[in-house]
Amino acid sequence: MVGDRIRSIRTSLGLTVAALAEKTGLSKGLISQVETGKTSPSIANLERLAEGLGVPAAYLLLKPEHRIQVVRKCERPQYRFGPHNLKLEVLSGRSARNLKAVLVEFPPGTCTGHDLHAHRGEEFHLVLEGRIEAQQGDEVIQLEAGDTFHWSGCIPHQVRNVGDTTARVLAVTSATMLETVGEESDIE
Repeated sequence: MVGDRIRSIRTSLGLTVAALAEKTGLSKGLISQVETGKTSPSIANLERLAEGLGVPAAYLLLKPEHRIQVVRKCERPQYRFGPHNLKLEVLSGRSARNLKAVLVEFPPGTCTGHDLHAHRGEEFHLVLEGRIEAQQGDEVIQLEAGDTFHWSGCIPHQVRNVGDTTARVLAVTSATMLETVGEESDIE
């Protein structure tokens, strides 16, 4: 609700209704009615309120699902997938719409699957630890901690750990990675 957001921002700034009225040129009564949901502001008044609060007018109209989403470390869903039972930790919220972020752990010698696989969307990877080999089609590239790569998921690909220690890779994908690998088993 727009009124709730206006009240929340106003109070977080330490502004009274009277102070916001003075900043915007709107009446205290109108601001109060907007905040309690008894009336909706016109676009012009919404712009004045936003300016008085120091935020873009669009911010006042955001739906809850479009606002910041936080996933605490202790609340991240974890799964096992693939023939090597790789650990996948979901970093993005379950309601993430266009992007999914996961942390994948590859013990030495493991890979995302026995065969190359393909799916819709794009992927971006950051190697956090270890040494991996990324294969897309017939192209094979070795990467180390700090290296990144980006590819289209529709071209068959695979990632494998070619080092002596566990590799950790941050993967961000436009397709839902959990649909791609399957939610095979929760880690409890």
